[in-house]
Amino acid sequence: MYSRNQTEYYRAKLKAAKRLCKGWVKPAELPTNAEIRDEIQRMANLFEGSSRFDRLREMRVEALRVMRLLARYRPKIIGSTFTGHIRHGSDIDIHVFAASTEPIESCLDAEGFDYRVERKVVRKHGEEFQLAALLHDVGKGLDADDHVGSGLEALEGHITPRTAWLIEHHMEAHQIRDRTIGFRAHQRLKASPEYETLLLLSECDRNGRVPGAKVPELDDVFDSLRDLEKY
Repeated sequence: MYSRNQTEYYRAKLKAAKRLCKGWVKPAELPTNAEIRDEIQRMANLFEGSSRFDRLREMRVEALRVMRLLARYRPKIIGSTFTGHIRHGSDIDIHVFAASTEPIESCLDAEGFDYRVERKVVRKHGEEFQLAALLHDVGKGLDADDHVGSGLEALEGHITPRTAWLIEHHMEAHQIRDRTIGFRAHQRLKASPEYETLLLLSECDRNGRVPGAKVPELDDVFDSLRDLEKY
């Protein structure tokens, strides 16, 4: 990850575990993202030395200049320039908020910036829902008798409470659609603001099991999630 040959923490963990352990490793035995980030910083200190802090100062000064230029668009600095966890090749990431890109482009043009505009589609249900759709059955590879519980245990600390709630209750959502759920259990779920989202998760799960159904490649899914993280 230091050399940017791999940018996804989870995929980097799996690749390293496979290389070192020659087999399957329990998710709980893998290092956390924070631990990996700390090791990357140690490598940066080792290979880049104090020059890294000089570059961080330069990046923050430049970020401040751009944020002042775009002050009317409520700029927020994010990423490694904000946290200080930079290394060779790190970028300056700034979020701005506007109804369209045109006024921001005008500001950048006036200052002589060289830039490129990319269009992204923001999906309604966002990253948390998509992660629930991807990971709700992950426990089947760990404990077929309690795939929900084992899956949530493995994912603990890696997903948000909303994603965890959707995964926890997705089997009950199937019961709702089959009309086999008890009255009290149904009323309890209906009281949740995530009730409709839970039913949508059930629908997506069943549609994905239809023979011949078109599904995206795994790399495309990761790209989609990376796009969602930017919004």
